[in-house]
Amino acid sequence: MRKGIPFPLSKITVIPAIMLYCIVAAHPEVLSDPGSGEKQEQIEKIESQLSSQKGKLRAVYSREKDLLAGLDALEKDVEEKRRSVEDLKRKIRLAAVETRGLKKKLKGTRRASRDAEARLARKLITLYKFARKGYVRLITDVQDMDEFWRRMKYLKAIVKEDRRELARLAQGLSGRQAEVARAKQAVLKKEGMIKKERRQLVSLRKDLEKKALRLMKVHREKEFYETAVTELQLAAKDVRQALFKMEKKEPHRMLQTLSFQDVRGKLPFPLEGKIIRDSKSMAPSRLKLREGIFIEGASDPSVRAIFPGRVDFSGRLSGYGEIVIINHGSRFFTISARLRKRNRKEGDVVTVGEVIGQAGNGGPSPGGRLYFEIRRGVKNLDPLEWLKVR
Repeated sequence: MRKGIPFPLSKITVIPAIMLYCIVAAHPEVLSDPGSGEKQEQIEKIESQLSSQKGKLRAVYSREKDLLAGLDALEKDVEEKRRSVEDLKRKIRLAAVETRGLKKKLKGTRRASRDAEARLARKLITLYKFARKGYVRLITDVQDMDEFWRRMKYLKAIVKEDRRELARLAQGLSGRQAEVARAKQAVLKKEGMIKKERRQLVSLRKDLEKKALRLMKVHREKEFYETAVTELQLAAKDVRQALFKMEKKEPHRMLQTLSFQDVRGKLPFPLEGKIIRDSKSMAPSRLKLREGIFIEGASDPSVRAIFPGRVDFSGRLSGYGEIVIINHGSRFFTISARLRKRNRKEGDVVTVGEVIGQAGNGGPSPGGRLYFEIRRGVKNLDPLEWLKVR
């Protein structure tokens, strides 16, 4: 169900929730004296951000409801268009077969017409020649009147038969010509129908493609929000538990002389390899967030700390898989997610280059694939501005 919607919670609330957790870890003094106005203000700020996330959750539910309302109708519309396209294809196939038959018949009719015209022409030529010599010779060669009348009778029969033959040929020619005309009209009509139906088919296909794309978009959004809603509920619970636990935690004291801010643009990569894409290319355009980067390891899947700090979270988050969050002081945090294995647990102090986990199996490279973020509080920072890019 979540295929095609990588890390949907990164767009909404899980990491801000964990960041709140880490802020309290870095500054537990805000909870040590509830009477302080500054501490009370910090607590109210946390509660306000939690309330804001609940509002986003309600908006997600509303959006999901709207999407689901039109989803069924859209699917039915697409299916109806598919049936219409198939029906048009069938009609075009039948029309094409009928047109080929008519064209074949037209060819035969034209050939028969030409044969009839040729026979009529030969007959007319024969009659013309016989009329000039034949009738006179026939009459003058007789020996007596009986033979004369007998020849006249034969001549009348021949003339009568010739007349019938001429009429038959003329009628046949006229019929053939009419049949040719009808066949031509039928062919033109069928060809016109095919052109019209093909235009309709093209139009329906375009409409179907648009509907299918809309349907795919609705499905993706539905999956995105379903995932986000579930994880929001879990994240809200995790934040409450984290705040409760952080009341009893010791503050993390940084021993190094340099601060995270001092090494901007000089930090080593957490995984030896290449950047394959940033999260902006993955995120829905409407969210317009810039968060982390994806690194594909070259050969060694070891994920290392890029700066000294303390592991404030080590566990599994829905949408992020196995994740390690390191607090580097001054509210700076690094997030290593999609790990195959975590080598450090919550509370461990780490140094630069220390292995904190193994990159997950997300690509063809034996070095695995890592999702990495840098944050200050709840604000995302561009990792490429902080890492030493070669």
